[in-house]
Amino acid sequence: VPAALWIVPAADHDERTAVALRAAARLVGRHPSLRIVLLGEVAALQSTRVHAASLGLTAFVQVAPIDTLLLADEIDAAAVWITADGDDGAIATIAAMQRGIPVVVPAALSFSSMVASRLTGFVMPDVDIPTIIAELAQLIADRPAYEAMGNAARERATVAALSRRVRRRGCIWPWLVASLSRQMHWVAK
Repeated sequence: VPAALWIVPAADHDERTAVALRAAARLVGRHPSLRIVLLGEVAALQSTRVHAASLGLTAFVQVAPIDTLLLADEIDAAAVWITADGDDGAIATIAAMQRGIPVVVPAALSFSSMVASRLTGFVMPDVDIPTIIAELAQLIADRPAYEAMGNAARERATVAALSRRVRRRGCIWPWLVASLSRQMHWVAK
């Protein structure tokens, strides 16, 4: 299982982001090789980085642009923890799920219904740190569970995209034919 926890924090450091960092600090105690990747602009994450430093996470934290989740060829993440609400959070949730990465989402976020708790990730109360730590620690230690959750996340994101297409276009056949022909071409190689 990848040894990185990616966090998509809110632009303004908030309590949900603080909870994610406190949980990350406890996870580092259990998994000393764990890296914490904060996704966003360096300048906007200054308060979050200061909080991470106060928790002793400086050596474990790195910052990457949020586009990394969308554009990088390979993502080394055991989970993506979303604390940002709005478009950034929703897009990051879908992008992580499409890549087969389990997602941690606070229940209070507007798009938390995209995540099926304990199937495609975890929908958690905002302040239940012990439960979050236990779930993530188990996921990091259990490769089959990680892969099953990632596969379920990928499938759910695909079904959600398909559902949006049907609602938007009213017809799925052109998309389905194109999708199947791409898959058949890939299988033939």
